[in-house]
Amino acid sequence: MISRQENGDGNLATVERKVWRTLLVDDHQLYRVGLRSLLEIEPDIKICGEAEHENEAYEMFVATEPDFVTVDISLASGQGLSLVSRMKGLKPSTLILVLSMYDDRVYAERALAAGAAGYVCKQSTNKEIIEAVQTVLSGEVYVRDEILQRMLMQKVGKNPTAMGVESELLSDRELEVFTLIGQGRTTHEIAAELKLAVSTIETYRERLKSKLKLGSGSELTKHAILWVMQNS
Repeated sequence: MISRQENGDGNLATVERKVWRTLLVDDHQLYRVGLRSLLEIEPDIKICGEAEHENEAYEMFVATEPDFVTVDISLASGQGLSLVSRMKGLKPSTLILVLSMYDDRVYAERALAAGAAGYVCKQSTNKEIIEAVQTVLSGEVYVRDEILQRMLMQKVGKNPTAMGVESELLSDRELEVFTLIGQGRTTHEIAAELKLAVSTIETYRERLKSKLKLGSGSELTKHAILWVMQNS
């Protein structure tokens, strides 16, 4: 992008500004439309593609070579954080912002660990989302101040309100299922939400009971509800 700026002599100078080729990855078309409209207002952003599945997004990432990607955690198939890791593995210079419905107190650190440069909740205002985008594109990391302070305190061993053993023991997908259980979703509802088979969710439930040393499905549900209440 070419723009003109006044130099020290009062004359206009030609300045070439980077245009960020941007890929949007989200399994809700309506949200993608809204996000595209919001980002297209930014003069330095050019949308080069959209996707709703992990594998579809990765193939488009390879084909279009974007500089910037927004990724949701929950996709029509596959998993957002897995996609982040795959994209960063192929092209480490890519800047990735995770933009998700899930609580940043649970997933922000996981997103950064996967290779994202920032995490912002979908419930945020348009102003906050644009701030997150601009922060990441400027080469900095974006998370809410509260989350940053908690992460720093954890690093120095001074955080008495860490997210608990669940965040340490569970994989990204297991934590996603556990969170949905805690929100009161049934097995069928979780399967529909994550685009997985009911039998797969039942397998996850058994795995969660084993990892958390819980004896029954009702114990798992109570434990998950309590965890969500404490971390929401």
